[in-house]
Amino acid sequence: MIQRTQNGSRYEKIIVLKEFLSGAFKWQMLQRNKNRRNMLQ
Repeated sequence: MIQRTQNGSRYEKIIVLKEFLSGAFKWQMLQRNKNRRNMLQ
């Protein structure tokens, strides 16, 4: 079994949150680029 310290789990949560935010940001940019292309056509 893996023992987690309180500090370790908090650090993991921060990493997961950063990953989620960067992923959401990239997805948002992709959606914007698609919309821009549709407007140009």
